[in-house]
Amino acid sequence: MRKFKALIALMVFFLSGCAQIQPDFNAMSGAYSRAIGEHSRNDLLLNLLRAASGLPPQFTAIPSVLGTGSVNLESALGAGGNNASLNALFGFLPASAMTAMGATYSLNTQLAAQRQFTFTLSTLDNELFTKSFLSNITVDRLDLLASDKQASLDLLYTLVVSGIEANPTAKRGYVFHNDMADKNHYPNFKEQMEFLLDAGLAIENSTTMVPIGIPLSRSETVLLLPNVFNKNGSIQFIPSEKSKEMYQAVQPITVLRHCMSLPQSAKNVASYFSKTIRCSHNTYQENFIIPKESIVNQLKKNVGPEGLTFVLNFRSGRDIFLYLGEIIQMQFINPDPASFIRVRHVSTNGKASDLPLIVVRKGDPPHGTQVLARANFLDESYYIPKEDNGLSAKTLELLTVLVALNKVAGSIPASPGVLLR
Repeated sequence: MRKFKALIALMVFFLSGCAQIQPDFNAMSGAYSRAIGEHSRNDLLLNLLRAASGLPPQFTAIPSVLGTGSVNLESALGAGGNNASLNALFGFLPASAMTAMGATYSLNTQLAAQRQFTFTLSTLDNELFTKSFLSNITVDRLDLLASDKQASLDLLYTLVVSGIEANPTAKRGYVFHNDMADKNHYPNFKEQMEFLLDAGLAIENSTTMVPIGIPLSRSETVLLLPNVFNKNGSIQFIPSEKSKEMYQAVQPITVLRHCMSLPQSAKNVASYFSKTIRCSHNTYQENFIIPKESIVNQLKKNVGPEGLTFVLNFRSGRDIFLYLGEIIQMQFINPDPASFIRVRHVSTNGKASDLPLIVVRKGDPPHGTQVLARANFLDESYYIPKEDNGLSAKTLELLTVLVALNKVAGSIPASPGVLLR
């Protein structure tokens, strides 16, 4: 009997010690990623609502997360039970052996699971982030936003461009303001923006030779060459355009610029564009939509001998939020979807359709409705539905990247502003 008691005690000890189950780190990391994505979308919606009410934005970030998790199975052996409990656990023992023990035993088990995240929540309300957020969008950042995965360039340029200057060097140029609240201006801007995109608006690297110093004689150039190439091999000497038999030191500087690639689909209007704004290398993908020649006819009377030229004026990150905030405010005033500001969306098969730029609804979502983002602002609930929301998902994607690009080094404080457990 002592042997059987020792065997049972040993097996109970074995089960208690080996019942430690490792936490599921994949599930924990997945839960964290979902929580971060939901926080980001909800934070964007909250700041759009602030912009709609004329209030300043307040962005937050989660710079660090510490996650812990454990699952324990605790077992305890007790006396005074019946043989049925022990038989269920040790069914391989004969009944005579159980009876011979002179006592009955029971095994109590309890499963305890624990997962905990400790994270810091920091505000981006500081000088570094604010300066970047208030600065106009640059061409290099626009190039990052206008990636090959961007399904609708119309959406991107509608958000970023505040106005188009057509033929700015002519005596009577045209300015098309991106003011969606003005029914007389926005349709014209929308038409001009679509025309430029259909004609192959693109971004390319442009190399410019920047003069360095004053023109030098041939002998001075020969003496200077060894020192120049030892310090910077990119400096070149070319014949001076202003002084004969003199040489000018120049350094190539590469920058991004907008240009017109003018694909085959734009051959009907290609001859009207200035050579100065044409792309050096036509790497733009073929368009499905032929640009409207009627727009060229409207501008031709003021086009100089060089041809059509355009200048794009960009917004800042703050202006983009104010722009979208105004659109949302207009939706609250007139909730009829037919009145929503729409942007052309060109799918991969070439079909174009006008879709609402963003859709924000007031109140709690109906039961069973899936949402992309939700927020409570001034004691009112708001949400962006997952279905029938136009280009809301793409708009949130662009805003997420835009805010991330403004998080320059040092913009997230090292110490947390709020500690949540």
